[in-house]
Amino acid sequence: MTRNPKDRGFTLIEVVVALAIVAIGMLAVFKTIGDTVNNVDELRDRSLAEWIADNRITEIRISRRDALRRRDRGEVDYAGRKWHWRHEGIPRRR
Repeated sequence: MTRNPKDRGFTLIEVVVALAIVAIGMLAVFKTIGDTVNNVDELRDRSLAEWIADNRITEIRISRRDALRRRDRGEVDYAGRKWHWRHEGIPRRR
């Protein structure tokens, strides 16, 4: 079967192959977007946890020195969520 030079366009197979290539590309883009969202959530949580730890360290430093030695735990409301913290204490020097 020969083509007439006036006939222009794509065959069905060409269209299907092109759509498959676009679909694979879109899957890669969506996966990248999903991974980025997960990374943003994790980085936000780590940043908030670090701020809470810094606040707790400051509270311990301005309190009496005994607070450095004892174990303690608690929770704090921060950024609309409850966070649990634990202080293990530092050992006494011999």
